[in-house]
Amino acid sequence: MPDRGVVVREEDIDTVAAAVTPFVIPDDLVDAWLRVGPMDWLIDAGEFQSPESAVESWGRMAEPQGWPRTLFPIAYASHTFLFVELSTPGGPPGGALLMAPIAEPLIRHAPSVAWAFDHVSSKLENGAVGWDGTNWTGRHEIERDLQAEAERESWPPYLLPAIDPSLPLTWPSHWQQANRIDPAAATPLGANGSVQDLFALGPGESRRIQVRVVALAGGAVGSRAGVADDSGEAIIWIPRAADPFWAVRIRDQVELDVEMAEPHIQPDLHPMVAMFDANSYRFRATMARPLGERER
Repeated sequence: MPDRGVVVREEDIDTVAAAVTPFVIPDDLVDAWLRVGPMDWLIDAGEFQSPESAVESWGRMAEPQGWPRTLFPIAYASHTFLFVELSTPGGPPGGALLMAPIAEPLIRHAPSVAWAFDHVSSKLENGAVGWDGTNWTGRHEIERDLQAEAERESWPPYLLPAIDPSLPLTWPSHWQQANRIDPAAATPLGANGSVQDLFALGPGESRRIQVRVVALAGGAVGSRAGVADDSGEAIIWIPRAADPFWAVRIRDQVELDVEMAEPHIQPDLHPMVAMFDANSYRFRATMARPLGERER
């Protein structure tokens, strides 16, 4: 058997448990942290994350209003995270393992950490997986076989539909509540102006427009969007908080509440910094709502 490496201390886990409050870390993940070293992790092809690394990633993903706060990363490999669902106050118990390949819907990986370890144990017992003195043999087949067997298990109904972590309107309702997402706020209200009308606005005035996103540069704080309708085109600053449904995507149709403001461009500001500075923009969105299907 391999050297187990560093197994975490209970104090480390207590710190992480406090950091994710009011969410609760599953007991079987706590047991894994206390008993399983980095080289023992065979549940997926990723690297088992320490409590400190996991909570740091969780914090980055969840802010601001981004990744579902109920999903806690426990392993990582090649742009793919394995998450465990945290339990929520007054909600489902959580515990399921969900894999998130980049730009794809979640994959149901295993009903729980304990279930996954039972699956791995059976592979060890029948010789399908073994330690050759240097590496685990059969490890790469575990992920595929585990997911195939997990599909035959009973899953909570809210995890059966396709869930895209980047599209909050596909999330289960208790995930939306945890991120303070109100699906009713995504309902379009109807345009009361066009792109051309924006150029006649005075400071503080606003219009609601329905447009197509024709250019997009995004960052953590917001997006610089080129939008168009039949009347013309405009560049609009869309703060991250104004797009809770991730509606602003290239080629998508979107409804925007837009205010006019006087831009204040700092001459000594680097162009890349100015691009993501709200003060650089004349038109600034206060809310974005999705409209129909993406143009292909």
